[in-house]
Amino acid sequence: MKSTNVANSAPTVRHHHTPALPVVWQSRWGLPIGYAVSSEALALELLSRGVELMYRPTPWHMPGVIRHPALRAAAARAPRDDALQVSYDQADLFFTNHPGYKIGYTMLEVDGLPREWVAACNAMDEIWTPGHWGATVFADAGVTRPIVVMPLGTIRRVFALMARRIALPGDSPSSRSSNGGSAKRRRCCCAPMQQHSRDAMMCCWCCA
Repeated sequence: MKSTNVANSAPTVRHHHTPALPVVWQSRWGLPIGYAVSSEALALELLSRGVELMYRPTPWHMPGVIRHPALRAAAARAPRDDALQVSYDQADLFFTNHPGYKIGYTMLEVDGLPREWVAACNAMDEIWTPGHWGATVFADAGVTRPIVVMPLGTIRRVFALMARRIALPGDSPSSRSSNGGSAKRRRCCCAPMQQHSRDAMMCCWCCA
């Protein structure tokens, strides 16, 4: 089945004279899980770019401990009903009752979606997912809202460090650089993400 509601990603350039964008960030912070770790990295990047961030915690059975002062400050702000909300979490945990515009930012690395995920996605105004393959899966599963491919990106300093440390199958001593004893930077699945943003924000799962 050919998907027709998959949109291309288009990075937005924010000029210095524009007012701060208010964003309610619904997610999980302060937990040792993938969504929480990557969510904090994305939130800190948004804050560094002048976004007025407000935190709406996703209910979860484990209490989170928010350590970064900037994230604690965002968590202390009351969510505004007129602000854009980004729900960065599992789709079945989206907060769908926000009165303002709602974006669901999620991913599921399988070739189908649970019905609860499809229903939650269709209760949002648009859906973001990191890859084109995933966008097609969401559309073919019945998500009818606009789907935007929004790559996660990489933290370049982390990528450079991990590229020197990760030994891939088939590596040999001859594939390593003799310059200071460090390995050459290897290409892994997150390398193509660098093409999407000069100011890449976070590391992909394989380099965590």
